[in-house]
Amino acid sequence: MEISDKPGVEEAEPAFKFIGNVHGDEPVGRELLLLLANWVCDNYMKDPLATLIVDNVHLHLLPSMNPDGFALRRRGNANNIDLNRDFPDQFFPMNDDLDLRQPETKAIMSWLDEIRFTASASLHGVLHFPSLLL
Repeated sequence: MEISDKPGVEEAEPAFKFIGNVHGDEPVGRELLLLLANWVCDNYMKDPLATLIVDNVHLHLLPSMNPDGFALRRRGNANNIDLNRDFPDQFFPMNDDLDLRQPETKAIMSWLDEIRFTASASLHGVLHFPSLLL
């Protein structure tokens, strides 16, 4: 989703990217980004903060990078691959073969080639391990 007063137009405004649900079993980021999108759209021209965001920022939201994992309630995608580990690593020469990457990873990499983001965040949830609380 792109939220802006001029979607699709490159402007001299910061472009922010937020990605949620990289791991299928971490749905909190997905829900937060959907709530953020709804809040910004519902409150544009009503709330000064929402109006400021729409008029002065290009906001890009991807609530779920891993819809298969979300549907399956598991960490990996449909191929049971941890998408967070499927990107190139600048320090370790692993995952260098683009042909071996997952479709989700390729799509994100293509997106990054198209848009120069000012800042970005990947929202991860915390898994609850009851045994660690003992």
